[in-house]
Amino acid sequence: MIVYLGIVVINLVFFLGTNEPLQVESPFRFLLGALMVFLMPGLVWGEILRFKSRHILETISLSFAITLALEGVLLLINLIFSTNIFLWSSMLFVVSIAGAGLLFVRNGECNFISPLWKFTKEDSHL
Repeated sequence: MIVYLGIVVINLVFFLGTNEPLQVESPFRFLLGALMVFLMPGLVWGEILRFKSRHILETISLSFAITLALEGVLLLINLIFSTNIFLWSSMLFVVSIAGAGLLFVRNGECNFISPLWKFTKEDSHL
């Protein structure tokens, strides 16, 4: 949970801190942005909705699918109001932070995210 909040805070600083276009994109910012846009909302909302997974690949694929569904709904809202991508990315941050807040308040055991943390401790039978 702390890792997720740290990534959200770093991305929020990157998101709000750049008023002018960048000449060169840093790989660190690119990687954190990709995690924030493609995986983190699905990880948090998968945990809130009590999804279960047994393997790291199952966790990643389910979180990506949940994230795509969330982004599709937010994209429809964005298209209905004819706004720019800034509103879409802001809504994605708000949905992610709201999910992290709900997860923090619930303070339960993480069944969906746990294969990511147990990845190095278990044998992979691939």
